[in-house]
Amino acid sequence: MNVVSDAACELIVTADTNAVVGKAVAVTVVARDKFDNVVESYEGGLSLSATGNGIIKPDNYTFRLDDSGVHCFKDALVLGEAGV
Repeated sequence: MNVVSDAACELIVTADTNAVVGKAVAVTVVARDKFDNVVESYEGGLSLSATGNGIIKPDNYTFRLDDSGVHCFKDALVLGEAGV
């Protein structure tokens, strides 16, 4: 069965839950529709930022068709302090 997604209504951002202060970890962003399907045709932009002493790069990105609605930013986030 082939599911056709609706328009993207949210970007889901995830990172490694075992992140260590001062060590870079990957961040994955997924474009999803209201039915929780990945929107493979998403070509919108996003802006990432960190609070406190954290560092995130790149701060801006525009999805391309070859991302298929999912993009992983390798070594994108460095935690500046421990927290929940």
